[in-house]
Amino acid sequence: MSRFTASATGSIMGIDLPLVAETTNDVNDQFGRKLSIYAKGKLSKLDYRVAISDPLDITRGSAGAAALTRNANFSRRPGQPQYQAYLMWQFRDQESNLTAYNTGTYLGKKNVLNVGAGAIVQPKAMWYLADNGRDTLTQAMKQYAVDVYYDAPVDTAKGAPSVHFYAVGMHLDYGPGYLRTNGPMNPATGTRPTTPTYTNNALLGEFGNQFPQYGTGNVFYTQLGYKLRDNLVGSTTFMPYASYQYSHYKRLSDDVHYYDAG
Repeated sequence: MSRFTASATGSIMGIDLPLVAETTNDVNDQFGRKLSIYAKGKLSKLDYRVAISDPLDITRGSAGAAALTRNANFSRRPGQPQYQAYLMWQFRDQESNLTAYNTGTYLGKKNVLNVGAGAIVQPKAMWYLADNGRDTLTQAMKQYAVDVYYDAPVDTAKGAPSVHFYAVGMHLDYGPGYLRTNGPMNPATGTRPTTPTYTNNALLGEFGNQFPQYGTGNVFYTQLGYKLRDNLVGSTTFMPYASYQYSHYKRLSDDVHYYDAG
């Protein structure tokens, strides 16, 4: 759906991936991996990848035990095929698509400017109770994104400083009221309630660094880094960075703001 929906973990700039881009991770895939028929390639400066996927059994993922309520969740019925595509126009240096994963930063070794767009759609992926509390309704999961990626040295001198910038806008539709928390490398310990309590649209019963990472609504994510010149201290250099995620989820009365710097 976006560049960092399939990230090359060995070259990421930040302490972690922009996990919001992995919209179904640990629900019906494992970091994007699922049985698929796919095509990828290049047409001039257009890099493309398309796939029809068979999602994993959601009952074995993090959402498998969720109760059927008026708030949408992933259906426990056999999954429908999932349709995915990501198209990227590469204005400057061409990137390799030998592997499935997109480079985080080239540390000034390339001059890259890309604009991309993608989507993931799965019919009848979500279910929820009708207002009468008896009938079960289903709807498609529909997700769309557009992004821009820039990674280049500031001049042509060997070992020169370089700039990295990435931004993505996402529209996520998991159905009415969908919300899922995430706490990567959570430093806290505690017992998560079987069913988190939601009172007046406030999220309660979580712990540590968990926060509402995924939901029905719109997301903006961006990251910016500046690599100082090579061999700044001996054979070492530094790349200060900052990232920001803004999420407007319909289930929540307040918007989500997530900051990261290092």
